[in-house]
Amino acid sequence: MPTDSKLMNSFQMNIINQVLFHFLEDCSDVTSVIQVEGGFSAARVFKVNYREHEFALRCWPLNSEQMFPVDRITELHRFLNHLSTFEIPVAVPLLVRDTLTSVFNHRNMFWQCEPWLSGTPVAGETLQPAQLKSAMQLLARMHLAASRYDSTVAGQAWFTCKTGPCPSIVERRNIIASYNPQKLLKLTEALQTSPTEFREPAQKALILYHTHALAIDDQLKQLEHVAVPLHPCWRDLWHDHILFENETITGLIDPTATRTDHIATDLTRLLGSWFSDDQHQWQTALTFYETIRPLSTAEPRLVKALNESAILLTPMTWIDRWWQRVISLEQLQQVIPRVQANLARLCKL
Repeated sequence: MPTDSKLMNSFQMNIINQVLFHFLEDCSDVTSVIQVEGGFSAARVFKVNYREHEFALRCWPLNSEQMFPVDRITELHRFLNHLSTFEIPVAVPLLVRDTLTSVFNHRNMFWQCEPWLSGTPVAGETLQPAQLKSAMQLLARMHLAASRYDSTVAGQAWFTCKTGPCPSIVERRNIIASYNPQKLLKLTEALQTSPTEFREPAQKALILYHTHALAIDDQLKQLEHVAVPLHPCWRDLWHDHILFENETITGLIDPTATRTDHIATDLTRLLGSWFSDDQHQWQTALTFYETIRPLSTAEPRLVKALNESAILLTPMTWIDRWWQRVISLEQLQQVIPRVQANLARLCKL
């Protein structure tokens, strides 16, 4: 979990205590509440110490365009509970004491409370072979558990198990199609007002987008109608979202993007964040994964297509957000190293 934080003022504490009353047995046993900084969504996170335990209290505006429908969020909570029955280390939100629901509405905000997972992320350059093996086998076990999930009727729009075309393949073709000449020109113009340290790598990424977009779109097109097994996947599982204590994985965090997709979305996101394009490391990781969940003959093609399309589109996402003015200058500072790292990968396509 992030460590940058700040203490609450009395007004904020009063609101938080009102909320915690509905999740915890006795709020007088809360010893501290600290707001955690970081992230790009409209959500806020507070670390709560209660009876020698730690909890994460999250809130987000009811009508925020950045947040998902509450039905999707409650189905996600149900899915996390499902994973926990297979001993996957996830934070299952507490139930509101009087309604037995996992989301609480208070002061025009939705709130949830869950255990704070301990541990530390490990970057690729310090990742040990035993840690890689643990991570890949846990990921495979999570995918097998997810393939057995039975969603509610309300949650089937986002969480279901079936066979069909990979949603991310279809979506990425649509994204590439959306970058028509007019929009690309607007993105180019928008970069003129961005900080130099963002503008320079972003401009290079735009040039490389023109170079590679048609070939990658063709690669996606060839897989657009291939039927593959689909089930809920994490979809944002990168090295910051896996917590370790030595060789043991203590938590998978930030499941907000989870929904039905193909396992290749998780494999490419995680391995790209750890190893960039080191094919030897990728193969070692996939070998560990396949000891639990073997890949079909079609799935390595999906891994390749989703990896290369992610390399192409990741910088475009941040350029697009800058153009739409939905990312602040402060947040942009967090993005710059990602864009620079991704540019290096884009140059190798």
